[in-house]
Amino acid sequence: MCDPISIGVASLAIGTASAGMGFMQQSSQAKMQRKAVQEDYTQQMQALNLQYDQTNKQATDEMSARAREAMIESARLRAFSGESGLAGISNDRVQNESAFNLGTDISSIESNRQASLRQLHQEGKGARAQTTSKMNEVMKNRPSLIGTGLQIAGVAANTASNYQAAKAKLPAHVTR
Repeated sequence: MCDPISIGVASLAIGTASAGMGFMQQSSQAKMQRKAVQEDYTQQMQALNLQYDQTNKQATDEMSARAREAMIESARLRAFSGESGLAGISNDRVQNESAFNLGTDISSIESNRQASLRQLHQEGKGARAQTTSKMNEVMKNRPSLIGTGLQIAGVAANTASNYQAAKAKLPAHVTR
């Protein structure tokens, strides 16, 4: 029969080692999850920044193209009015309408750009909120030193109880 003290010490050592390993594994897993959440957030923000840049560039390109079209249209109107002899109020009205159309188109392009940027901003806020929620979940599920200490204390209490039970079963002359 094995010595109850040796069994108790071995049981306590195994329980303590098991609790320590569990703590280390859970800590490592929490660290990896936190890193993955942070990398995902970084990637989402990079994608949103790229979309911001593309939205701004597209709007700039569209405004530039529309301004170029307006210049060509204005030159054609001047050439047409010179060839046809159209002058005065009629010519001014046609030129003003062309300028008005340019302003309306540029305003529309800018309005669309602003709406797209607002949408991207909202997506960024959503990504931040989602990341915060994921990080909170990781932090909530990470192991604690207190929990591990309590686990070890439970192993020690169980070992002491088992030792006392084993000691009680031994004949009186062995326990002295």
